[in-house]
Amino acid sequence: MTAYRIAVLAGDGIGPEVTGQAVRVLEVVGKQAGVGFEFEHALIGGVAIDATGGPLPPQTLALCRAAQAILFGAVGGPKWDHLPQEQRAERGLLAIRKDLDLYANLRPAVCFPMLVDASPLKRSVVEGTDIMVIRELTGGLYYGEPRGIEHFADGSARGINTMVYTSREIERVARVGFEVARSLLGLYVQSAVRTDSLVSNATIGGLLLFVVWTYYMAFVFLLGGQIAQVYELRRRQAQQRLLLR
Repeated sequence: MTAYRIAVLAGDGIGPEVTGQAVRVLEVVGKQAGVGFEFEHALIGGVAIDATGGPLPPQTLALCRAAQAILFGAVGGPKWDHLPQEQRAERGLLAIRKDLDLYANLRPAVCFPMLVDASPLKRSVVEGTDIMVIRELTGGLYYGEPRGIEHFADGSARGINTMVYTSREIERVARVGFEVARSLLGLYVQSAVRTDSLVSNATIGGLLLFVVWTYYMAFVFLLGGQIAQVYELRRRQAQQRLLLR
């Protein structure tokens, strides 16, 4: 039987509850599929601060590097909100993302028919929703430098965050988006960036056009002329928007 090593980081708040149930589900799935899971627990977030003085102990990071998957709960809470920004519980999660280069976050959003009327949105808007949101995780405001809070002699203060993206960061997460769309036989990939006032996002727009063209050619080869016409139209519209800027 194939066995997979999974690092379980329950963390704080609701984390232990949800990860505990997730482990139970995986155990049942593993038995039915003939797959074994080896669960190893480690500290992260506020509980790690209480036990070791930091949000991400070296032992936890070593386990995550060695594991084949990470089952993560939640971090943070009012108990640790008084700590300096770089020492708070949430920094443990950010450090794992950066160290393991976990740059793409996939968030599916599906509206099940039996829950349509439970949504605050109109049925005509939400019915049939089936999208995948892909979020970049290792660049931008979370990691840009300089950052921090400056205090002045007159008692005032100024907060600083830097939004930084490299071309590699932009291109690789865009490629994930198109690969996911292709695997789901989706016809559209929508980029949600603001380029009118954020200089870094202007770079994003230009690189995304290159990735769009690359995957447009792949879709032409894979799915034929009808989809090719759709992507040609989208490509031309994207070019026109860039020229207008």
